Amino acid sequence: MTNLYAHKDRIERPIHFKFIFENQETLIFKNTDKLSLDSISKKIITGEKKIVLAILSFKTGEKMEFKYVESKLDHIKIIDNKKKLIVPKLTINKLQEIHFSSIALLWDGRNKKAFSANYFIIQFNISVKLNFGKYSYVQLSYSNMKFTNAIIWRQISINSKQWNYL
Repeated sequence: MTNLYAHKDRIERPIHFKFIFENQETLIFKNTDKLSLDSISKKIITGEKKIVLAILSFKTGEKMEFKYVESKLDHIKIIDNKKKLIVPKLTINKLQEIHFSSIALLWDGRNKKAFSANYFIIQFNISVKLNFGKYSYVQLSYSNMKFTNAIIWRQISINSKQWNYL
C-alpha cells in the first residue's frame, strides 16, 4: 500500500511596504493598512505618484524589490539573506501597472521559506481595466531557484479565466 499526502501551497503577503518616489518622498505601510496600500497602488498606476523603488518584506524573511527608471519598471528582485533572484528583462518589459497591494508569494507548504521549496510563484494584479469585475494577474514562476515562466490570467466571463504565457 502507498501512502499519499496532499499539500497546500503556502501563501504569504508582504507585512511591510516601503515606497520611494522621484521627489524623494518615502512612504512606509504595514499590510494592515489595506486602504492606504490600495490608494497608493492606484496613484502609482495612474502616474500621479512617480515611483523609483518599492521594497516589500515578508514575515518569512524574503524581500522583493521593484525598481523603476524614468517611470518604467527596470527590475524585480527577490532576496533571501545573500541569495538573489531576478525576473528576466524580457518579462519585465511586459509588466506595467502593478497593484502592489495584491502581491503574494506562494510555495510548497511543506517548506518554511520560499527559497527552500522546489518551486515558488510571485503573483500580483496588473492592468487598469477590469474584466468581469476582476483585474488580470501575473504569476512569475521559479523552479529549483531558476525562472521558468510568466503567465497572465484574464477573466473572460463571470465564471471563467484564460491564461497565456506573458
